[in-house]
Amino acid sequence: MDLNKKRHRKRTIRAHVWGALTTLSMMVSQADEISFARDILPILSDNCFYCHGPDANHREGDLRLDQKEDALASRDGKAAIQPGNPEESLVVQRLRTQDPDDLMPPPDSNKALTEEEIDKLEQWITSGADWGRHWSFEPPVRPPCPLTPGILSMHSSNVDCNGKDTHSPSHRRGTLC
Repeated sequence: MDLNKKRHRKRTIRAHVWGALTTLSMMVSQADEISFARDILPILSDNCFYCHGPDANHREGDLRLDQKEDALASRDGKAAIQPGNPEESLVVQRLRTQDPDDLMPPPDSNKALTEEEIDKLEQWITSGADWGRHWSFEPPVRPPCPLTPGILSMHSSNVDCNGKDTHSPSHRRGTLC
């Protein structure tokens, strides 16, 4: 194998390792943020929507948790979800109660939220209960480019986040690569 092929192989391996590490770090930072579509909607859908969802034949208590306006509406001075205040949110109160008559989901439904799921709901409510839609209804958003032009010059795409050719002589003047 000649010297150019070895250099190219090393650069390719470095670029792939760097890409994998960057992707992993982005995934870790995203895991810290509560996403309605990724974290909250599945919990509500699996445990709450049968009785508090779109089907009027199964709806209980005139409460819909699949609609933001209804979930945030005040009933007798209290709301099912009180953004920024999980202690005042009826949802959290009903999930945490020890009274089997008030517990949600009801014991006879054979559904139960894990402590982790309840904590996620509380974190979501504490952070303002930002409502979203299912991911398929959200427009795609390009994440910010995590790499610097110097690192990108090792990458096989030869283009940085701004669409500039990283192998052009004018681009290389300000970088170490």
